[in-house]
Amino acid sequence: GGDGGSGGGKKGGGLRKKTTAGLLYMLSQTVLMRFVSLGAQILLAWILIPDDFALYGIAMTIGQIVGIVRQAGVRDILIHRQHRAKKWTNAAFWMTLTTGLVLGAMLAAATPALAGFFKRPELIPLILVLAVASPFQCIAQIGLALIQAKMRFKLLATVELGNNLVLTALKIVFA
Repeated sequence: GGDGGSGGGKKGGGLRKKTTAGLLYMLSQTVLMRFVSLGAQILLAWILIPDDFALYGIAMTIGQIVGIVRQAGVRDILIHRQHRAKKWTNAAFWMTLTTGLVLGAMLAAATPALAGFFKRPELIPLILVLAVASPFQCIAQIGLALIQAKMRFKLLATVELGNNLVLTALKIVFA
């Protein structure tokens, strides 16, 4: 009985340590990305004319709304079933790919209506880029879930930071 208790204590301490370190990594990554995003917004506001900055804002808002639906809970399921995550990976891949393709197709189909709603035909190419990106963003959730399920928070924070930095840089370059 005593050995089981001491082993459990070590395990609990390890989990506590991983969780605390993970919290610090993810918090640091989030704070750093908020500053980078703020800097990028300021830079975009400086290099874009107000009309183009408004288009960018509308497109990013549409992208964020689609992003909420894109999550679809698959990442959470894989994390929750961490010990059997490999068993669920294939199904998760096909589910996220299908979700991404359907969302992308719906967004592409809605593009003229969205451009009409905002009375901005210039939105069409921006929204179509978001539609094309949708399947890739969905599939990426699987890898992130598997990393998070293994409690590899430093790697997770690094990957998410790298992804966000690349996306931010691309927004600025294409502006």
